[in-house]
Amino acid sequence: MTGGRKVLVVTTTFPRRNGDDQPRFVLDLCKSLPGDYEQRVLAPSAPGCSVDECVEGVKVKRFRYFFKQAETLAYGTGILGNLKSAPVRWLLVPFFLFGLMIAIRKELRRFDPDIVHAHWWLPSGLAATLALATTRTDCRLLITCHGADYFVLGERFGGLRRRVFDRADAVAMVSPAMRDHAIRRGLPEEKLSIAPMGVNLSEHFKPSKVKERRGVLYVGRLVEKKGVADLLAGWAAASEEVRAQGLTIIGSGFQQDSLLALAESLGVSDTVAFLGAIAHEDLPAHYQRAALLVFPSIISSENDQEGLGLVAIEAMACGCPVLASDIPSLADVIVEGQTGFVFPMGNQVALTKRLDELVSSPKHCREVAERGGEIARARFGWTAVGDKYQSLYEGLIRPNDPD
Repeated sequence: MTGGRKVLVVTTTFPRRNGDDQPRFVLDLCKSLPGDYEQRVLAPSAPGCSVDECVEGVKVKRFRYFFKQAETLAYGTGILGNLKSAPVRWLLVPFFLFGLMIAIRKELRRFDPDIVHAHWWLPSGLAATLALATTRTDCRLLITCHGADYFVLGERFGGLRRRVFDRADAVAMVSPAMRDHAIRRGLPEEKLSIAPMGVNLSEHFKPSKVKERRGVLYVGRLVEKKGVADLLAGWAAASEEVRAQGLTIIGSGFQQDSLLALAESLGVSDTVAFLGAIAHEDLPAHYQRAALLVFPSIISSENDQEGLGLVAIEAMACGCPVLASDIPSLADVIVEGQTGFVFPMGNQVALTKRLDELVSSPKHCREVAERGGEIARARFGWTAVGDKYQSLYEGLIRPNDPD
């Protein structure tokens, strides 16, 4: 396909500025696509954000949905996390959805995109569906489901999810496990593709020349599905030799205070460092010197679970050994003893055993990590992911559309 195609990217999570600590996988996807796509990102407003911005060369328009200082539904720990930490924010939800739909309608007229690419079926996919249904356009709709939107909101609003999927021209799932689950739920198989998010392997996430790795690392939001409470319990039962290396926890979330209290009650607060959220550009240094990254995710009480687990892939790309729970989303990425290590989800005893075993076996971990890094680079680099989404975009454009 030759130049001139326009893509309106609709997302509820996007860096608010250069160096922001917010998840940047949508930004990275935009940057991974070839230059013959003109892209515009539509993202929520927030205090301190301008209506029109440029983040790392990507044009961003922030839509308004309430009084400026009260626009706090997005960012931080994500919409679901923000609602849980402050239920009064539910009052913002209808304004958010209406504001997003109106903003998409405006961009359909002003930007005139060939494709609307909505990240998360709810709210972005629903708002895009409503906007397209009320606007005279032949624009195509691609929806990418990432995890919580599909497993939590999708199971809670199954009928609405089906209607949105039926209206979409294509639906991308970020892991085979998600696509398989959707097929079992009877969702339109012919529309479902596997298209993960990617990692910047050429510039940021790559191995270092550090020979001696030390310490155990966790990176991610501090929310139930991440399983950090299991990690702390497993850490408390680990050997003194393991705990002497220290556990570093990077991330923020509504569970932060309870996890700090748990570490104190378990008597391990002196060996656990909570660093809070850090800039994305600072993460590789932590991956590059850690002896082990633990990815202890679980299925939460609300059925929330990982769609993929990019943190594990980032670590693998940096040559860091990864110990992950056996969540379905990583089953084809982390294979026990080949590309990483696995323990039964939620099993604190098994986690402790693996910590003791792996931290004391650096040579074996290094060999497995090298193979894991090869998988990460082959499947999740910008080139591979950009090519996949370019193929999806091209498949959505009608053959008789003008070039």
